[in-house]
Amino acid sequence: MAKYFYFTVALCLSMPVLGSFIVCRKYRFFLIRTADIAVALFVFYIISHRILMGGGNEMHWWLFLLVIPFYALVRTFAENRNGIRILTIVILITVLIETLWGILQLCGFLPSYHNAFPITGSLFNPAPYAGFVAAGIPLALGTFLSRNASCRKRILSGAVLTSSFIVLPFTGSRAAWLAAFAGGLAVVWQKYAVKRKNAHLPVFPYNRWRFIFIPVTVVLMVTLLYGMYRMKKDSADGRWLIWNVSASLVKEHPVGGIGTGRFAAAYGQAQADYFLSGRGTAAQAKVADHPDYAFNEWVHIAVELGLTGLVLFLFMIGACLFIPYTSEKVKVPTSYYLSAFIGLLVFSLFSYPFSVLPLSILFVAFLAALASQTPPLRWQPSFQGSIVVETVLLLLTVAVAFQVLPRRQSYRKWQETHILFRSGAYRDALDEYRILYPQLKYEEDFLMEYARCLSHLGKYEESNRVFSEYLAAGCDPEAYNYIGNNYKSLRQYEAAEQAYIRSCLITPNRHYPEYLLMKLYYDTGRKNKAVEKARLLMDKPVKVNSPVMELIRKETAKILETNNNINE
Repeated sequence: MAKYFYFTVALCLSMPVLGSFIVCRKYRFFLIRTADIAVALFVFYIISHRILMGGGNEMHWWLFLLVIPFYALVRTFAENRNGIRILTIVILITVLIETLWGILQLCGFLPSYHNAFPITGSLFNPAPYAGFVAAGIPLALGTFLSRNASCRKRILSGAVLTSSFIVLPFTGSRAAWLAAFAGGLAVVWQKYAVKRKNAHLPVFPYNRWRFIFIPVTVVLMVTLLYGMYRMKKDSADGRWLIWNVSASLVKEHPVGGIGTGRFAAAYGQAQADYFLSGRGTAAQAKVADHPDYAFNEWVHIAVELGLTGLVLFLFMIGACLFIPYTSEKVKVPTSYYLSAFIGLLVFSLFSYPFSVLPLSILFVAFLAALASQTPPLRWQPSFQGSIVVETVLLLLTVAVAFQVLPRRQSYRKWQETHILFRSGAYRDALDEYRILYPQLKYEEDFLMEYARCLSHLGKYEESNRVFSEYLAAGCDPEAYNYIGNNYKSLRQYEAAEQAYIRSCLITPNRHYPEYLLMKLYYDTGRKNKAVEKARLLMDKPVKVNSPVMELIRKETAKILETNNNINE
């Protein structure tokens, strides 16, 4: 969360600088180009969609609004040759810092921010960290191979490449490896291809390089894809399941989608219905999970914004990708932003970069840099019009900052309250949760903690009310487990049974929901169903042994032993 506040402060400090540059006429952003129109259409659609349909995390919405002036800021610098050079150096230095951070984590000098992984950089998970590093590799490679690069730039880009290749294998992110390969391939293409007149993309000449490049590329791609699939087959099959279930959501809401920020909640219900209908196979049940993301940003956009939003997104991407190479301004290092952008797009096909602020910032920076190379429109705003637009952007930044920055103290207090909750001081934690609720009621993790705390203190009805708020945005089956326990304590056994069943359907491979359902049947005298469920539990394969799993199997065996004559 600290990155959100740092980004807001940095933008508030940068926008007045942008205004001073425009006043002094040193930089000129408001030279409207074709890609700017495509970006404006997509942004306008998202804003209209949010106003009409609502929903979503408020903090994420405010950060999206901040992306608009940030795009203007980068576009301003990208119009100037020195500006694009400075931007390139800043990105390369940032990637270098992240890779060195990861190396220090691997050596044990710095802590990882995830208990299960030794390397995360400054991020919370190795997957987005790997994507950030992979997106910097093509830019570093292009700069290193450039004839116009100075010795210092070559040293910097070489350091980035070396440190990136050290940390990237330890992240285990196949999407990042594929992104780095695709971006590097695009660099080689741009470096050694021939740029034909009036061609949007370079092509290889009819010589030996073409006949070597194409088959080698195909063989490497097939080998890489098959190897990555076999490396983590269950993970790949799980993502395929996510995309299948997401497709059903697109079919139900094809035009406008389900609304921003609602993917997780809608997906949980859709996956439960998918297995309830019998379409789910045993292999799919084995890899089913409760994701917050589609692990494919294009699918995620189609689900939340509909096919209309997806078409506008692809139109925006296409407007920036197809840069006329006849333009004299398309020079190093701007041309290699195209390769880095392609690498990031490849990563977005298998991960969730737009849900991580640093990767979103990188995406917008690449987008703005490429947009600055597209053809300008005939009509251009006057100098006075540019000042008006800059004033609007500055006011937007300040208005959003007044919404974001005051909440920093609330997040700090939540962090302290989380420690109380984990230590079992539920009464003290509850008082703080009640105070923080108006400020943080849009945070899924906060609602989950608050509802669990209420449940532990015996406030079952209030707990279920907060859990229902959580389920409007999240899909963790643990919420249904707690809801079922609450209903069971209130002696509302039918409602408890439905909650447990819903939890079982969302993640059919888990034992705990089935165990709770078995206990409900046994405690309410339905021993036939309890024994039937116990036999299913004993036959279900165990993915990971744990003390909880041993307890479940022990109690399940006890029920079967004491009721072995039932249903025989």
